Amino acid sequence: DLFGGSKDMIQSTSKSNGWIQNTEADEDEDEMDVVDDDEDEDDEDEEEEDRPVGNHLLVDIHGVDRGLLESEEKLKDIILQLVEEKHDFHLKYVYSHRAPRGGNVLIGGVSKRKHHVWLHSWPDEGVVTLDMFGARSSNFFTIVPEVERVFGATAQNKTEASDTTIRWAHKPRGFHDSLSEAEKNELADLHWFPAGVMLDYKKEVASTQSPFQQISIWDVMTPDRGTLGSYQRSLSNDHSYESLHPELFEPDRIVFLDGLLQSRRVGDAAYHEALVHPTLFAHPNPRRVAIIGGGEGATLREVLKHNTVEEVVMIEIDEVMVNFSREFLSEWSNCSDLAGRADSCFEDPRTTLYCEDAFRWFKDHFSKPLSQESGELFDVIIMDALDPQGLQDIVEALYTDDEFYQALFNGLSSDGILISQVGEGSWSDDPFYALGEDRHYGSFLKGLKSLGFYKITNYIEGGCGFFSPWGFVVASKQQNTLEDLWFQNEALINLKIRQRLVPTKQGDSPLFFFDGATMQTYQYPTRIDELLHCRNPVMPKNCRLGHGYDPSVGNVPLPEVLKSVQRDDENFCLHLNTPADSYVGLEALVHSVFMEPATIQVLAKSNKQSGAIDIWSEAAFS
Repeated sequence: DLFGGSKDMIQSTSKSNGWIQNTEADEDEDEMDVVDDDEDEDDEDEEEEDRPVGNHLLVDIHGVDRGLLESEEKLKDIILQLVEEKHDFHLKYVYSHRAPRGGNVLIGGVSKRKHHVWLHSWPDEGVVTLDMFGARSSNFFTIVPEVERVFGATAQNKTEASDTTIRWAHKPRGFHDSLSEAEKNELADLHWFPAGVMLDYKKEVASTQSPFQQISIWDVMTPDRGTLGSYQRSLSNDHSYESLHPELFEPDRIVFLDGLLQSRRVGDAAYHEALVHPTLFAHPNPRRVAIIGGGEGATLREVLKHNTVEEVVMIEIDEVMVNFSREFLSEWSNCSDLAGRADSCFEDPRTTLYCEDAFRWFKDHFSKPLSQESGELFDVIIMDALDPQGLQDIVEALYTDDEFYQALFNGLSSDGILISQVGEGSWSDDPFYALGEDRHYGSFLKGLKSLGFYKITNYIEGGCGFFSPWGFVVASKQQNTLEDLWFQNEALINLKIRQRLVPTKQGDSPLFFFDGATMQTYQYPTRIDELLHCRNPVMPKNCRLGHGYDPSVGNVPLPEVLKSVQRDDENFCLHLNTPADSYVGLEALVHSVFMEPATIQVLAKSNKQSGAIDIWSEAAFS
């Protein structure tokens, strides 16, 4: 009675077959088959797999044929077909159980190598669930399409709604601290979302292994972006709102590189417009632009929207990624709606594509400074490469290679600008940049400063479709570039959008996200960036002194001062004991005044020309 049960319910172990079977007599029908009685398995392989890690596949299907779900033999055959023929998953035992009245059927199997599979059916409801676990690094992605086929889940086509609904999740299980860095990469974004989440619709569109990375493309429907029903109506011809506007209800298309989320349809415009347009509008006349990475073609698409651009040089190491994107991500590089541009951005005459190593390309071309009249320098260089928080070895090289960054600096014109995406934005409880996961980002900022970039600033965008706001860093070689043009007001930015961007063939703006109001949110770093800047082990002076005001210095209130004033016929005399260097009447002297940076520049120039005291100098605000 230790566990609160009667003796009649105690279960006994059958040594002959290794199963725990209920000894209570009831009407349920149980059957156990020994599929493979060979005890001689490879002990060395078993030891290799004997770690507390594995993968778990869960599948729920509704709308399955009742006759199939009632047949124990058919369900047994399905299990053997799925796990042995398709996944080399050899079962030791297969067990079946039928409920006496409800008609439920439970079919299960286990292998000696710590694998198991179970099917549980409800014939009356047309529902079946699959539960499959594989030790170590078993990957069951390839089984999902076969499960769909076997149970009729792929009977639908793109013009008809299906009565079959399938939800599945593929989850890493166990404790992964013992895994190598390469194995941990396999547990990246893709395995948490969408693979690890039960969704009404998700499907791997295509996948391939290039010489440099694993490329995976998925279509996904999430509850916050719509329902499976609305998507199915958008494929019909019933004149519903969904069928008249199918582009609003299509699944989100997501790109993963080595399991890391790279780009997605719902964040395409926000990410790529935030990466490209703030910098190009901050340059007075961007004619020659370089792109490092950006294999999908969307960064190229945004650059080609500027009518000042005469040439875009794109250096992408992975030619497979470029060709794969042309086939499965064609809208990312679609320039067909832009007036005067080729249908494919890759085919536009302004585009020069090199499928080469960008490290080597820039070092070969710009190892030494070139003349400003050479014609080979770039007005803007855009880095759309790996995130600095990544675990790959190439990440460290990308963000710490001094020769590469010197070549980037040399490759810019005298008023050139470098813009780079820098991965996930910081959180308020993060340590200083040089520590933790952002150490490569810290090295990147330090390197830019040492190269001689006059102005460096950063900004974030929260609508890129990633799991956190995304960060960007801008560095200019010339003083006025980021001091004047970066701080243009909303109206000037909107005017430039009309003047400098190529319209659509319908005469509309080619932008979906960026405008003057959005630019205002990029002009200053966030409060979080200020906090992290001041967490430097060697605290910067401006963090100690504040914004021109020292809170450690005392202030004598003005009413107290006035009470202490004595006056005779000719003089005023103050009788007040105050600490040295105190502020006097600070509360009456300091007022908040907001002016656009451009206004301050105008006042400073005006004062200088008139010979007035330059109260607008940098020293006045330090």
